[in-house]
Amino acid sequence: MHGFGFFYIAVCNHIKSIIKHTEESLSRKPLVDFERFIHSYSRIKSIVDLTDKEVGFLVFITIFFNSGFMCFTFYVTLNFNITAGIQTVAIYGMFFGALGLFIGMTVSASMVADESKELCSAMPENTGKLTFKQIRFLMTTQNGITLTVWRIVPITRSFIFVIIGILLTYTVMFSSLSPMKGSNEIFIYFEQ
Repeated sequence: MHGFGFFYIAVCNHIKSIIKHTEESLSRKPLVDFERFIHSYSRIKSIVDLTDKEVGFLVFITIFFNSGFMCFTFYVTLNFNITAGIQTVAIYGMFFGALGLFIGMTVSASMVADESKELCSAMPENTGKLTFKQIRFLMTTQNGITLTVWRIVPITRSFIFVIIGILLTYTVMFSSLSPMKGSNEIFIYFEQ
């Protein structure tokens, strides 16, 4: 799972750099051929959609796995008296590893959406009326390019906070309902 997470971060950063390069070339030229930019934007969007379609399920599984790992380690931290040094290091290592990969994946995917929004605003200022090609360019870019979690939810900055908030809320709720609070029963098997 971690290998795919790092691959996904690299893919998202590459897509972001392609969109940023398109934005820079749009804002650099005083006379822009909007037909060419509409065509290149459409190609970028179709490549991102194809990539999202192919890896969407793996993104879902990776985020689900990391979320479960974070819930488990947070639950263990809240409910059990962990005194052994290696157990503490293992629990916190797993938690921060899963959290770091989750944040890395979602931040890099949300940066694609942010960069796509900036592309629309990079159109050169025109003091007169907008031409048909400029209006078409604005209509094409207004939806933006977003990566999703298995075509269910677009990954934006708010997605990161929503998922972490849900994880913390449900873990604290399950922790307060736990009959094993404050015991070491989970680690008895490992100490034998």
